[in-house]
Amino acid sequence: NNTAVIVQTRRQGQDMFSERKYHVVEHWFNSFPSDMFSSSGSSDIPNFALPTIRKTGAATLIRMGTVWNAGKQKCPKFPANETSSVIYTCINQPYGISGWYKNYINGSDHTEMHRLEKLLQDPNQGAGRLYFEIFWTFDVLVVPAKSSNPQKMKYGNVQRAISQMRSGVPVLLEVNGPVLEDLMAKFNYTCAYYNDAAAAASHQHDEKGMSTHKRRYYWSFEEAVRAMKSQDLRKQC
Repeated sequence: NNTAVIVQTRRQGQDMFSERKYHVVEHWFNSFPSDMFSSSGSSDIPNFALPTIRKTGAATLIRMGTVWNAGKQKCPKFPANETSSVIYTCINQPYGISGWYKNYINGSDHTEMHRLEKLLQDPNQGAGRLYFEIFWTFDVLVVPAKSSNPQKMKYGNVQRAISQMRSGVPVLLEVNGPVLEDLMAKFNYTCAYYNDAAAAASHQHDEKGMSTHKRRYYWSFEEAVRAMKSQDLRKQC
């Protein structure tokens, strides 16, 4: 069969379609700007400055957020004892950001709304850039694993994490499933947590804080949230 198939990762192609030709297509929309790099010799790749790590003190509220399309899966339960020092926003919306981004931007700032509308209409910016604009409103992006789908646990999830890392915002990553365990084994990423409840539901752990795939200890979500208040730690993420 000479028909090519589309996969999300090279690993998925090698495991599932080793006898066929396959193309890797990254995470929809928020793969920006990586999805523009394949245009050889293109001068249309947009330039923009990545955000700096915001200076924070003891009285500063840390802004954490999750941006995903997870259906019925809920964002991680935020520790109640951290709500006085951290604001956590869960954005669980469809991929089509044009239908909902205004709900998360200061609508009274007409200049800003006009700027974002122009970005959305710009063929060299578009929806991917708007995802970055949403990411940039946070000090930390929390990226939970989508644990309800075995295929995502084995082949997916990592694309969403990498695309959010590209924004320059520190990412707190939930490690759950083989593909994310392999990411940790390869890059030894600093800012990661392990959700015992989610892992139990997907049969991925054997004892508190310990994963079955690589047997490495991770922070709990509560421990990770507390740690991410550190400006120095966020610089490592």
